[in-house]
Amino acid sequence: MIGKIMKNSSFKKTTQYVLGKPGAVMIGGNMAAYDLSGLTREFLTSRDLRPEIKHPVYHISLSLSRDESLNDERFAAIASRYIAGMILSAKEPDLLDDERRFDERLEKFTEEELPCYLHSVFRHTDRQHDHIHIVASRINLQSGEVVSDSFDRYRSQKLIRILEREFDLVRVPSSWEVGERAETIAQLEMTPVTGKRAAIARLQEHIDCALDGSLTLSSAAEKLLERGVSVDLRQLKSGAWGISYGLDGVTVPGYRLGSRYSLNGIKRRGVLVSEWRDREHIRQRLEQVRRLQKLLPGVLNLWRYLNSRRVSFIDGQNYRLLVQRSKQGQDRGMFVIYRKQDEGGNEDGKLYQVLALERNADAVTKESVEFELSRLRIEGRDFEKLSRLFARLSSVYDRISTISTAMRSDAPNAHR
Repeated sequence: MIGKIMKNSSFKKTTQYVLGKPGAVMIGGNMAAYDLSGLTREFLTSRDLRPEIKHPVYHISLSLSRDESLNDERFAAIASRYIAGMILSAKEPDLLDDERRFDERLEKFTEEELPCYLHSVFRHTDRQHDHIHIVASRINLQSGEVVSDSFDRYRSQKLIRILEREFDLVRVPSSWEVGERAETIAQLEMTPVTGKRAAIARLQEHIDCALDGSLTLSSAAEKLLERGVSVDLRQLKSGAWGISYGLDGVTVPGYRLGSRYSLNGIKRRGVLVSEWRDREHIRQRLEQVRRLQKLLPGVLNLWRYLNSRRVSFIDGQNYRLLVQRSKQGQDRGMFVIYRKQDEGGNEDGKLYQVLALERNADAVTKESVEFELSRLRIEGRDFEKLSRLFARLSSVYDRISTISTAMRSDAPNAHR
């Protein structure tokens, strides 16, 4: 079973969210009301005791494995023992290390003290994973005492392991057992909707595959780049180094994936890390990839232009592709020169600007870099042939078909 625990500021908005899901049913708790306005009024009686508390709301999700299912009564019992266990362990965290003693204390606490903490349990059926939401007040109705949130995610995982054994549920490893952060219910729910695993789980899989057999971080970064994962190393203000990864527009610091994916974790896995050298190598590779990203649209336009003119091949003698460079060495545009020999033997040179970054055709200067193109057919709308064509422009881009996917992810900006 997987749990996600959040602390919110608004009882109304949290309750409105869990009630607003299609098919949401209230299956447990200790509150009299069943509707939004009634539940909100009840919750606010606890809020009034401690108005200075910014996050008085517990919002908890508990999700079973996909092949598991429970009836309402058993799921409500799990919810009751979970919320009681979280409140009790906040006061006595050592209880979670002694299940027999914890069970004895939990029974007494559930009967005598849990009624002082308002909570409601809702079952949702909008995902393939059977799951519930618990909305609870952190404020004791009698004493006004607020439940401590110290180490609540750690305590939540230990408590869930106990409940898995008690209710004979599929056991999910805790984050510290595998060196990874457990997937959240939101990530699990993403799977049936999109058909894709959550980015964080995909990153873990990609990194594991890349590190397997890699002697250095630089070689692992090359493998990750081919998988569409960007890597960034940066020295923090403290002087320590951190690593972060990017995939499909999502940037994640290594430590958020789990200890095995932080820089120290990578070192512990036997991979040689030389921070300054690896950072320079990775940045040079990313710069090559970014340059490729800038050039690729021009090649696509060139390909479309030549096809519109019914040109079936590019001949190095008749067609030349030029990439104009500014005085600062930056790529400015892509051009094709078509040379046609008339009956009188005079050559008529025409310059077509494909990537219109400059309007004047005479902008090509001596600083332009010229690529000779070998005879290669580009008939029809065959993007594989186009990729091969572009790969011939420079040996730097000999892996265009795999590296181009990395273009979707910019350099990470979150580090630790």
